[in-house]
Amino acid sequence: MMGRRIRYGLLLALAGMMATGCSKSIKMDRLDPTTDLQYNTKWSHVDNQIVADIMVESVLSAPWISEFHALHPNERPVLIVDRVTNSTAEHIDVKSLTDLIRTMLVKSQRVRFLDKDSRDAVLDEYKYQSSGAVDPSRAVRQGRQYGAMYIMTGDLASIESKLDNKKIVTYKTTMNLIDLETALIEWTDFTEITKHFKASNMKL
Repeated sequence: MMGRRIRYGLLLALAGMMATGCSKSIKMDRLDPTTDLQYNTKWSHVDNQIVADIMVESVLSAPWISEFHALHPNERPVLIVDRVTNSTAEHIDVKSLTDLIRTMLVKSQRVRFLDKDSRDAVLDEYKYQSSGAVDPSRAVRQGRQYGAMYIMTGDLASIESKLDNKKIVTYKTTMNLIDLETALIEWTDFTEITKHFKASNMKL
């Protein structure tokens, strides 16, 4: 009887050990968003921030904005941002880059922005308010929207070189600000980020 209890206890202990060994857990650490840590050789959120910082400083210090203020005192230029073209071989969320640039420019309080992506939703709301379902005295007045004066465009390209476990990638981001009335490029600039990767016991 005693031997049977011992064997039963051993079986329970073994089952517990197996269950513990098969269990999985995830540990999470919060990082500073500016931490330059990545587990692949692709474009990162830190690259986004670097490019946005450089481009925002460049466009706000260029002559076009002081020339605009000289012609239109007490006004801020109205911009609309187009998505940056991704000319790399990677899948890059370029919208996050343009969103970051737009946010930083708006927070500078030196320019005003129109939201290109929401204009269709605004038009749908106009149509609804004009359908008769809304009290005319409470409907918004149409024909009072601002028109963009400038459009910001850009391109993100890359060149890479690989040899066994080493890889060098250079990303070039070019941005343009175009006057919508004249189609003239009022500002353009580019910045490059070069990243060197070296792997252990594997090819890149």
